[in-house]
Amino acid sequence: MRTINELGLLFSFDLLLAFFIMCAMLYFMLLNFNLIAAQDADALGEFSFYQNAFSFADSSVKDSFAVYDMERRRVLDNVIDYGLLKKSGSQKPENEKFLIGKIALEYVDGKKEVISESGNKNNCSAVERLVHIRNDSGDGKAKILFLMCGVGK
Repeated sequence: MRTINELGLLFSFDLLLAFFIMCAMLYFMLLNFNLIAAQDADALGEFSFYQNAFSFADSSVKDSFAVYDMERRRVLDNVIDYGLLKKSGSQKPENEKFLIGKIALEYVDGKKEVISESGNKNNCSAVERLVHIRNDSGDGKAKILFLMCGVGK
């Protein structure tokens, strides 16, 4: 016959084992949360770079290189001035998050033209837009490529 002390000791070991298992599970859950948070922080930084690069390319096409229509009193959508684009190639805009690695045009007929190019090709992302090019010889369709490279990554 068992005494009360033997049963109490058995239940104590059972409770202690369950407690250690629960603590180990909590530890691994917190460790997993820490790893997920670190991955999310890296992904957020990468997303911020791509968002800035895309916003720069979009604003360049819609504002910086855009053609202004005097009759309509507005900027034409996706129509860029070749002269402004060529002039900006020498300026090389740069900020603290990225710099312009390359600006290039690829025309419908397959002809490619590099407007500007820098030597830095580390951590780069390409953003392409379909545009109409307006120059002295007339209008043409092309794909403009902005190669954005991260600074200090």
